[in-house]
Amino acid sequence: MQLRFVDLPPEIDLSSTEHEGTYNKVTVQLGFQRFASIGTERVGKPIFYAITISKNTQNPQKAVEFVKLVISKEGQKILQETEQPGVPPVTDNPNNLPEKLRSMVMEMEK
Repeated sequence: MQLRFVDLPPEIDLSSTEHEGTYNKVTVQLGFQRFASIGTERVGKPIFYAITISKNTQNPQKAVEFVKLVISKEGQKILQETEQPGVPPVTDNPNNLPEKLRSMVMEMEK
């Protein structure tokens, strides 16, 4: 199946931290009632993928292995080949990571 899409330049596609100053000059008002409780105004920011492991996952070992694959060089290559942005291996709280992932992830600068 071929999906149609518009390929936007990084200056407006929300994909680059280099253009964050441009993105945050734009605000969007969400007119849907379901957003009323969290606020309807959004300021432009770069979009990042994230990955997590649920505390109540049925198979924590498989979940760790999956995250390891996604943040590995092989996983990043697969994402790149499918034109998906990579998942930077950073965290704001390394103490919450499973031990097997700690050596693969860097702590974010605060």
